[in-house]
Amino acid sequence: GNGKFATSESKITFSYTFYLLNGAIIEQSDPEGIEVTLSQLIPGLAEGFTYFDEGSEGTLFIHPLLGYGYVNQNGVPAGSVLIFDIKILKITNPEDEILAYLATNNLEAQKSETGLYYIINEAGSGTEITSTSTATIVYKGYLIDGTEFDASDANGVKFNLSNLIPGFTEGVTYLKEGGKAKLILPPSLAYGTTGSGSIPPNTVIIFDIEVKTL
Repeated sequence: GNGKFATSESKITFSYTFYLLNGAIIEQSDPEGIEVTLSQLIPGLAEGFTYFDEGSEGTLFIHPLLGYGYVNQNGVPAGSVLIFDIKILKITNPEDEILAYLATNNLEAQKSETGLYYIINEAGSGTEITSTSTATIVYKGYLIDGTEFDASDANGVKFNLSNLIPGFTEGVTYLKEGGKAKLILPPSLAYGTTGSGSIPPNTVIIFDIEVKTL
């Protein structure tokens, strides 16, 4: 491959043939493959993919304890060794998605030490905001493709910032009362490898925010 490896937050597109030691094919993907995150996979696949870079291909032999164990499952007999011939077609890391979004929309953002990308439209004035402040915030939350998953009304919602996801809390602290910003959160500062509600695992999310009052 080309040296680009997956992390726990990556999305991986791969094609595969899944079979047993006796050669019986259990499942086979289309050549275009499927997209997954490591957290969605059985332990043997999740570990195995970390040894393959983008464009590489090979075979994984998965012990039952890292596969389906010692029960019959998905048409696989109990205690079976699982074999996957795989080809890694694409690895997309959260930062790749963020940089592509910024480029597509002709935006320039600052990046914090934690990995938060943010664009301050208006800094605001007045009292400094800390991570434990209480503030009324007007916001809209959406995915990179524009799908909205949450929004306040025009009056905003009163939050104690210490109770919010890390990227939102951090982003608000760069503003003062009346400030407006766009926050682009990698999964590690949002809902991580598990996701939340309509937000899939390992998803970059965006908030447009305005601090109304403190």
